[in-house]
Amino acid sequence: MALSRREQLLARALETLNAIAKASGQVGDVQRVESGDAVLLTWSSVGQVGYAGIDRLPDADPRFALFLTKAPYTTLGEVVTASRFASESGVSDGNLTELAAPFGAVVRTSATSPIDVITDVSGLSHLFVRQGNGYSAASNSPQVLSALEPRGFDDEALQGFSIMGHFDSDRSGFADVRKIPAAHRARLQKGLLTVVRYSTENMNPAGGSDQQLIKDGSVILRQLVGAAVTAHPEPLVLELSGGLDSRAILAAMTPDMRANSRALTLGEPGEIDWELATGIARTFGIPHDFIDMRGLSRLTPEQAWQLVYRSAVNHEVQSRPIATGVLDWVEGQISHGPRFNGNNGEYASGRYYAFQRSGAVTRGRVERLARWWIFANDLADPWIFKSGVLESAREATVSRMETEFRGYNADWFRTTDDHYTYSRMQRWCGSDFSASAHQRPILAPFFCSPYLEWARRLSPDQKRMARVFSGMLQNLNPDLAEVYIRTGSQKPWMTPRDYYERRAITRGRIGIEFFGAVSRKGLQRLRPGTDTPPAGGPSLTALVRQHWIENPSLLEPIGHIEWIDQDAMLSISTGTRIPSTSTVSVLTNLIAMRDIEGTYAKS
Repeated sequence: MALSRREQLLARALETLNAIAKASGQVGDVQRVESGDAVLLTWSSVGQVGYAGIDRLPDADPRFALFLTKAPYTTLGEVVTASRFASESGVSDGNLTELAAPFGAVVRTSATSPIDVITDVSGLSHLFVRQGNGYSAASNSPQVLSALEPRGFDDEALQGFSIMGHFDSDRSGFADVRKIPAAHRARLQKGLLTVVRYSTENMNPAGGSDQQLIKDGSVILRQLVGAAVTAHPEPLVLELSGGLDSRAILAAMTPDMRANSRALTLGEPGEIDWELATGIARTFGIPHDFIDMRGLSRLTPEQAWQLVYRSAVNHEVQSRPIATGVLDWVEGQISHGPRFNGNNGEYASGRYYAFQRSGAVTRGRVERLARWWIFANDLADPWIFKSGVLESAREATVSRMETEFRGYNADWFRTTDDHYTYSRMQRWCGSDFSASAHQRPILAPFFCSPYLEWARRLSPDQKRMARVFSGMLQNLNPDLAEVYIRTGSQKPWMTPRDYYERRAITRGRIGIEFFGAVSRKGLQRLRPGTDTPPAGGPSLTALVRQHWIENPSLLEPIGHIEWIDQDAMLSISTGTRIPSTSTVSVLTNLIAMRDIEGTYAKS
């Protein structure tokens, strides 16, 4: 008997899930839940990463709540349960805004209600949707959605990834498959898809004096850290570096919280992060775990390739698999308890203010920012592209960025801040959070609504070089404000207190640091492909390059991509040219995409 179209689509989805599981070395079950015109496939994995874990309500209850992040909670410290969430009040706009990021869920509040697919206020939980002919679909796997009706890859988006190190806007790399934006919900009902904003955040709050903002920020950060601890009473881990953001979380902890916590640092002995974090942990009496990244060099080329390839698959080819491969390796060395992450404290730090003047968004400003800062860090080697591709990719990406920037309806400084959080950070570290959140609670206070609203109150001068942020840290814990922080220098020479007080000597040192950063960016512009690999990245990259030389057929799946230079692929496989870390990440993603595509193209 011939299968109906719906059954054919579901069969493709299931086949793709199995292909992903096989490619990533996972073991798991697919469960199917049906009601009316809705079908829900859930993947429960006992491997490294699960695609979904369902919190079931009683069978007689037509409601359901499927959480895609482990142990969700609110910024008030309340644990989110299925019975509470799967109600009209549970999915109200105000309650959704209070959810702590990262958060992702699929929910239906009654038998006749639409299915809502919800991401958090910062868009960290990567959830994707597709409107097909007579159906609508959503998944945290863009590969599954692409398999329903294959339309190929989104070459423009993939080229943009190749020069930025992440996807921009709502692109996924697959044609017709889109990511749900930050603070939005997708509604699926009777084959139709609508995507609407739910946030009740104040996007233009009133400002305040330095002292008032320092006081308010201190209260908010204490509240957010306390909420995470209340909702997760088990021992917590703080990812501690030598920078400002993780230190601010530590400053917001009470002595009792610190006594029930451990610190975790990645790097190599003797590095600045190692020295500073070790000193802080010793001073505050916190047990300190250090993951020595030199252990990566003990992997064989085959092991390194399997680590990076599986990371690409596990992260749904939305990440830089060298960077996430390093993190996957780290996760194999440690336990999977709740862990504080300090990313996005920079939202209050004037990320792109250097050499900038306030004013309106213009094409010229967007292009200069992109070429000087955004395209510099993770640009793949220009020689891997066919002639003209890199130039057209830059133009197309700048055009999309201009559209994004104008959509913020704000001045230039505020727009660059919003771009950093709602585009770069959402796609850059969100891809890792989306995969990791299946195995452990991620506590990310700087992505939660109260912090974002507070940061929006700061003026450009208060944000610039983390002045008020540093004052907040000093207010929370003066002792931590006296400890040097990591800067661009080989030896740190400034403290958070220095950043806040801005004495003449400090301004001079900040100037030196700034011109050092500009010089590094200038070098990257003069020598494209001079990327900034993550800790452990160079070792892993070298091993993968060696494996490709030993197994040149691995590059064959991307041999017919029209915008990739085939002579460049030959030079990589023979070892005559050395690709950068960013290039290895881009090519690994393309190989993984081609492999999965080959599976469902046969169905």
